[in-house]
Amino acid sequence: MMPESGLTDELTEALDSLTLPLRSNEGLDEEALERVFSVLRQCEQEWDGSSLIPRDELAELVDVYAALDGLSEAYPEPARSAIGRAARELQGLALSAVKKQRVEDEVNLPAEAISLADRWDSILRAIRDLQEVPSEQLSEFLGALDGLAEEFRDQDEIPRTLARTLISSYPSLVEIASECDSAAEQEVMNSAFEVQEHVWDFVNADADAEAEADAEAEADGE
Repeated sequence: MMPESGLTDELTEALDSLTLPLRSNEGLDEEALERVFSVLRQCEQEWDGSSLIPRDELAELVDVYAALDGLSEAYPEPARSAIGRAARELQGLALSAVKKQRVEDEVNLPAEAISLADRWDSILRAIRDLQEVPSEQLSEFLGALDGLAEEFRDQDEIPRTLARTLISSYPSLVEIASECDSAAEQEVMNSAFEVQEHVWDFVNADADAEAEADAEAEADGE
């Protein structure tokens, strides 16, 4: 089994080999897709039994579905549907790689981390039932997520419970949006983009902190 840093590079390279041709309008490379499938299965094996997920790999996983879903819009059918199907399959493998947190591991998590998944499930149920986004609940969820981002800012590993919520949030809203009428669909998609921005801020918080530290060190050296 490859070391963690090698797995990070392998995942990044595999995803690049899939998305770069799509961005260049070359279509879906089935061989590259199979390579990503293989690396995601390696991730699942690497993380089996661990309560924490490496932040670098998580940053790649939260972007998989959103990247392919966005790129599919530039293609006509049937290519668009094929890319969308690949996005959903990769999403499923990403979630499989971060299986649900073991109950015995949850005792060491902040209360907000445990409740965040429940908050999210409640929001999804409300959208399905009401055909509109519960703005107050969503605002509270994003506030809690931002607070956890600050709490885990300097940590290189993220608990599975948080990782699953981060990976699933954007795709779950896109799926619900497709089931709504046109007015509600746009509202849900706007919320999906907002949530994904907060998710990106979460997974990149340590990079931001390092950049700030480097800038301060450079300023002190002048």
